[in-house]
Amino acid sequence: MSRDVPVSARVRTTFNAKVVADAMEEATIDAVTRVTTHLQKRIKFLLNQKDNQSGNNPSRPGEPPAKVTGTLGRSWVTEARKAKRYGNEIILRLGSVADYAYKLEFDLDREYVKPAIEGKGFRNDVKKELARMDRRVKTIVQQKMQEREL
Repeated sequence: MSRDVPVSARVRTTFNAKVVADAMEEATIDAVTRVTTHLQKRIKFLLNQKDNQSGNNPSRPGEPPAKVTGTLGRSWVTEARKAKRYGNEIILRLGSVADYAYKLEFDLDREYVKPAIEGKGFRNDVKKELARMDRRVKTIVQQKMQEREL
């Protein structure tokens, strides 16, 4: 007949949830910023496809607006920041400060934002940034843990 032998063990772990959470937050803000910057570049690319400096050659419905002065392309701004309104969340803002941007996209059928988002290139940008984010979290956690050991 076998006899149970009591065993005790001491386990030490270096897992630190705060370090991981902080790394995730940092990497997420970085990824969101990079994704919005990619989208902003795609929007500007579409807005620079057709010049209309004379004002006599506007775009057709269904086409991105033709560039006259370039103000619309320069008016796009991005922001990614942390907010605590609903817990810890990342807020992403991408928009134009030009008062006519909305009208061109939605009222005059001169879409340029929707094609930039729906394009295959943007989806690929998002996939690349998610993979980069994963690597970034691992790197940050490793660095923080090494700092704690010193």
